[in-house]
Amino acid sequence: MPKGTKFAPLMQAPPNFMDHHDERLQRWKDVVRSDPRRAVRALTIRGFAESIDGDTAMDSPYILQELRDITKDSTAYKTWANLVNAGVVEALCKCTLNFQAALMQNPKTPKASAAEMKETSQQMRSPYHYPLEVICLRMELAPRPPTSTEKRIVEDMRLYWNAVLERIWSEPSHSLRPELKAVVERLVVAQTLWQLTAIDPSFLEMVTKPGNMTLAVLMRNWLHATVKDDSRMNAVVLVAFLGGTLPSYCKKYVDEHPLPAPPTVLARILIGASKGTDDSKKKVKRTPALQAAETIISTFARRFKQVELSNEPEFELFQKMFRVCREEPHRPFVRALLKSADIWSAMATSLSRAGDVPASAKRLTFGVLSTYLSAITCMEQEGPEFREVAFANWISGGFFEALEAASSADLLNWPPASMVLTNILAAMLKYQPRLSTTTCNALRAELPRSRIVKRLILVSSFAPGDPEGPGEARSQKIRRGQLEILVGRIPEADNPIWAQCAWQTLASLAFAVEDPGACSRRGCDRRAAEPRPSSTYAAMCKSTSYCSKACLERDKEEHMHVCGWMHVIEAQHAQDEGDPTPNASAATEPLTGGMSMLRLE
Repeated sequence: MPKGTKFAPLMQAPPNFMDHHDERLQRWKDVVRSDPRRAVRALTIRGFAESIDGDTAMDSPYILQELRDITKDSTAYKTWANLVNAGVVEALCKCTLNFQAALMQNPKTPKASAAEMKETSQQMRSPYHYPLEVICLRMELAPRPPTSTEKRIVEDMRLYWNAVLERIWSEPSHSLRPELKAVVERLVVAQTLWQLTAIDPSFLEMVTKPGNMTLAVLMRNWLHATVKDDSRMNAVVLVAFLGGTLPSYCKKYVDEHPLPAPPTVLARILIGASKGTDDSKKKVKRTPALQAAETIISTFARRFKQVELSNEPEFELFQKMFRVCREEPHRPFVRALLKSADIWSAMATSLSRAGDVPASAKRLTFGVLSTYLSAITCMEQEGPEFREVAFANWISGGFFEALEAASSADLLNWPPASMVLTNILAAMLKYQPRLSTTTCNALRAELPRSRIVKRLILVSSFAPGDPEGPGEARSQKIRRGQLEILVGRIPEADNPIWAQCAWQTLASLAFAVEDPGACSRRGCDRRAAEPRPSSTYAAMCKSTSYCSKACLERDKEEHMHVCGWMHVIEAQHAQDEGDPTPNASAATEPLTGGMSMLRLE
């Protein structure tokens, strides 16, 4: 469809052309099978030329229809092999480069109105999609190991891959539309690439050649994905080129011919976010790099909030991109991430779903928690402005609510998760005095978190599922962790002592932001009259006070989780205040030490 038009151009069909439609279908059904070279010659006709056989460009749709039927027929392999030997793949590639959309008007019917032309145009697929789809569909039925026919297909595709991707990039046509029928267009490049590399892994070099637009097209397709299929397929390929897992059949080739470094790959991927962004709504001018970063991050945020689109390859793509960007660093991406309220809200939403994911996907939830930890290093590099806005986004995005849901789902039973949480909370504790009053007030409104503290106390005191107490091996490990903390070393990531570190740090954070004269119920900022009546104190601990008996009753279900443990929590806090060295939470101060223990993706 020409640029600037809303529908394909209208062409007048020759007289009686439509009357012979069924005849042409049958004729080409026979010719494609009996005379493949004639079919190939007809496919390459351009304009109003005529082949030596008397065929014209108007025969191409009939040939493509028959080729499409052959690609779906698993018994037609010999027919397909003859077509390949006759040059059908090269002809199809030329069609991909040259086909243009057009509407054909039957001269015996009234001329179509503009509305009818527009509606019909929107039902069409991109003109280059049909010939490329034929190749893709047949490759799905390719035998393993490949024969000479499949190897010929790969060699023909090498000649045209760059040009084909250049056209798709420069003329997206209908492929970016939200309708379901556009999904197959967003899938065809990734699927074809994977099938070609399955036959010959060296085809990967086509993607890494200078100027090739494959990665940009895949990223753009991912950005416009509307269902799980096109989101997942494009993400899988992008992850593989960013250092993720490649198919097993590519391993030997890649070992001998390493792919470009992830930063080089990322630069090409980011090109895919440079078109089609919603820049018109932004009054502040942004650099292309920042614009691309914001587009990608906002898409991640939207996907992570949609359960049906939140899948493992997609989150792995986020982790890979974030890792590359923070190690280089790619400052526009990192800064856009820290300042995006939407992405941190989406992270919290994903974290809160810990109880909804199967055990095999628990590492995804751990990965979400680890993202907060990774962001801390970025905050320190970018400075106070970004630290302030990132912490504010975490708090307003529901981090503590999500953490409570994750703790109920047993995520924090796993020592590495408790270790990550300890470092996150320690960073909040460390920087809390430097945060603005507004952010501190928001943080105060989210604390205390009695359910999380109680859960962590139990995890640090008992082995999960063992009500009788910890086993001897576990007890020894905890004691070893305590000794390591005492001498200033960092315990191993799998040491249960991290649950103790986490609850102590969370309690210390709550004490650090509390207003001594305010009500103890989370979210209540009313002041209590002095002296406070005994009816406003918790019955068991006698230390937690409220602004009124009504507030005490409202908080009873929450506070009951730690009421019997308040003497332990307060004793630990007093120890922290008096001598901050010999305690668990002190071990979290050297954040970089804690981070270095984890190989975070």
